[in-house]
Amino acid sequence: MRPGKSLGFLHNESRVPFIVFRLDYLSCLLTILSTVLVGRKLWTGLVVAGVNSVLICVIGLRTEQLGLIPANLFCIAVYAVSIRSWMREPARRGASNTPGETTLSTAEIRPDCKA
Repeated sequence: MRPGKSLGFLHNESRVPFIVFRLDYLSCLLTILSTVLVGRKLWTGLVVAGVNSVLICVIGLRTEQLGLIPANLFCIAVYAVSIRSWMREPARRGASNTPGETTLSTAEIRPDCKA
């Protein structure tokens, strides 16, 4: 290897590492966004996390870090199951509630009260 060749992405001599470097930043942004959305109990956070996992698989392929791929495929499967169950919850609770919103009756809060 020639001197300075390992840092080619800094000088944009090689396009692939430069693209992967930018995909890392995009993945970081998506991770933060999905965490905030899930923290607000929005199912769209799981969708963003799934997109991020696909992006990490692409990064793993480009950088030959193949260990990232099975872990993120597993995460995508978990997100899909979670989204499916999250979407089914409103039907169980009633159509008036939005996903992630829960309501408790007085009887559930204070069992000694009769509703």
